[in-house]
Amino acid sequence: MSIPDEFQVTGKAPAQTSSGAYKTYVSSEASGQHSQNLTLSSGTNLDARSDPEGVKSRKDFIKGDGYRDLLLEIGTEELPAKQLKSLADGLVSQVRLVLDKAGLSYSTIIPFATPRRLAVQVLDLATQQASYVVEKRGPAVTVAFDQQGNPSVACLSFAKSCATTVDKLTVRKTDKGEWLFFNQVKEGAATETLLAELLRDAIAALPINKPMRWGSEQIAFVRPVHWVVLLFGETCIQTTLLGKQTQAFTYGHRFHHPQPITLGRVRDYADVLEKTGYVIADRAKREQVIRQGIASAVQAYGQALIDDDLVTEVVGLVEWPVVLIGKFAATFLEVPREIIITAMQSHQKYFPIVDAEQRLLPYFVVVSNILSTQPENVVAGNQRVLHARLADAQFFYRTDLQSSLAVRVEQLQAIIFHKLLGTLRDKSERIAQLTRYLTTQLVLANEPVSAEQAFRAGWLCKADLTSTVVGEFAELQGIMGKYYALHDGEGAIVAEAVREHYQPRFAGDAVPASVLGALVAIADKVDTLVGLFGCNDIPTGDRDPYALRRAALGVLRILIEKQLSVDLQRVIAQAILHYGQRVTVLDTDRAVLAFMLDRLRAWYTDQGIDLTVFAAVRAREITDPLDFDRRVRALQAFLSQAGAAALIAANKRASQLLAKQDSSALEQLVVDAALFEQPSEQALWGAMTAHVERLPSLLARAEYGAILQALATLQAPLDLFFEQVMVMVEDTALRNNRLGLLYQLQKLFLQVADIRVC
Repeated sequence: MSIPDEFQVTGKAPAQTSSGAYKTYVSSEASGQHSQNLTLSSGTNLDARSDPEGVKSRKDFIKGDGYRDLLLEIGTEELPAKQLKSLADGLVSQVRLVLDKAGLSYSTIIPFATPRRLAVQVLDLATQQASYVVEKRGPAVTVAFDQQGNPSVACLSFAKSCATTVDKLTVRKTDKGEWLFFNQVKEGAATETLLAELLRDAIAALPINKPMRWGSEQIAFVRPVHWVVLLFGETCIQTTLLGKQTQAFTYGHRFHHPQPITLGRVRDYADVLEKTGYVIADRAKREQVIRQGIASAVQAYGQALIDDDLVTEVVGLVEWPVVLIGKFAATFLEVPREIIITAMQSHQKYFPIVDAEQRLLPYFVVVSNILSTQPENVVAGNQRVLHARLADAQFFYRTDLQSSLAVRVEQLQAIIFHKLLGTLRDKSERIAQLTRYLTTQLVLANEPVSAEQAFRAGWLCKADLTSTVVGEFAELQGIMGKYYALHDGEGAIVAEAVREHYQPRFAGDAVPASVLGALVAIADKVDTLVGLFGCNDIPTGDRDPYALRRAALGVLRILIEKQLSVDLQRVIAQAILHYGQRVTVLDTDRAVLAFMLDRLRAWYTDQGIDLTVFAAVRAREITDPLDFDRRVRALQAFLSQAGAAALIAANKRASQLLAKQDSSALEQLVVDAALFEQPSEQALWGAMTAHVERLPSLLARAEYGAILQALATLQAPLDLFFEQVMVMVEDTALRNNRLGLLYQLQKLFLQVADIRVC
């Protein structure tokens, strides 16, 4: 029985095969107006994805001719300003996802976001899905036809399930033999009939942490919804989204134009809102207006302190930005500038103004959301609010100065650090002791720190948490501690350390600039890590309520970036001693050390360092982070050089031979040069001996790059050794001598890292 290798859909009438053994038919019939010729070749799989039901589809067919623009606008109560950008980006991503999944083509998606609306424009959206082929696989040919070429029950059943006849089926070779297939071109649905469900899915998938419900509805969204616009071309798609009937009109500014605005062309949406509704819908354009407005307004005064995060938040607070200048009483400038700036930025969303020397001036920038006919009244209102805020801050600051930081340390007894680990007063004492211990472990030639300074800075570092200013402005912890320490006469070095010890506060933040600040920061973070691991309150999965991962990486960054060489294992052990009986978990020291060093994996990956390099150094159980980093960077540089791969391969070969031997027995082996039989043995041993004499001085200076370069010269004698020498010979003395040679070689390479994992 012969079976043709190839069948083509040609548009001709069904044809019988030349063999006449059985009948195989091909067809070009396609439903609807979008029909085309298809070629089906033997062994060609239209869709190679796993399909247990035998149904496969392909969407690379006919593209519709019609395109329209789509507009979706969701009008709400005021949206959270800090989340506005992520909400807008999320809506674009989800709309793109559902359209792509539905096979609807478009040219671009444009986001719009204001405090009262989220919107997207989808330009050139196809009016109909592309037609697609549904391919269904039937039984194997050997099962589908009998010896006379007549269709079997299985063949007839398959044709019936496809609502077709046997003559419409095709045969194709696959990797599992020849099978029957049925291919049918299906017309894509009209976009208009799909949009409601697609957009419903997109909205439901928005990244909303705490969705709200309102009234008696069970519908949830980031804020209560007031209206929904859904235009496709010039047609309003009538449906219900977020509990609201869709409409073809929107609303302008809450005060300037609260009346409905009828929308015509989708592409005119932003222009109509801006010219008629006093709303700049484009978030990027509002930001540009705000930045330019601030720069222009402050020219006569000085320059504004522009915080990018604050700009982003202000953009999310206004629909029609108007930049105004206000002032406050110069007497408030006696308060530390950080208090004034924080009161302006965090509480009032104002931009401070400074002079050319960055001295704070008694003026500020406010971005209003209304174009008032009496802007002086708007300015006066904001000045009154800021005056009250600064008056409170001034009172808090003057009150705080009446108590010294030393007195405040005792007040920390009332603040619980952790229910199993005592109070912040207890923590302060542990930090002080650990900071003093760190000074005994470091040689600080450039910036010496006395034990007394170390203890004092650690003792005082948390004291400002009891102050009224920090109670009002939590983000000023540490900063206010510095001011209070200077007021108390503690000295500039101690005061600066109190300020810096929280650093790095977040990813990318700078480490402490001063050595004492670095030591207090290390002590604080290690104490937290040891305590929480010691009572088994450790991170799990994404849960890390005490930010222990950040604390661990912070310690490592400080030691590496400040070039401070210290044995972290000893520091952890000392911290455990300070906790006494509060640490109840066995092997807390090992767990903390492993947790900390493993944080370097992602840190190095972000710097483009190969994970195998990290693993090679990690395998050496180095406990000095600075030394760890030097080895990593030396090995990374070495691996990029020519010949490194061959050397590593030879080292792995030696390691494979040694891995089969007892490690304790290998330690006892002594290399005897008198047993060498081949010149290559003597050459390798001589080269190794020369390096053994040089390595101690290089290791003492941590010149790992030079060590690796020296070891690289062993490649040639090592290759020759393996070429000429059989290690696993029957003669025990000879075999052990050669194993001992390879073992000493392996120990040389392990001086830097375990390159076997590279």
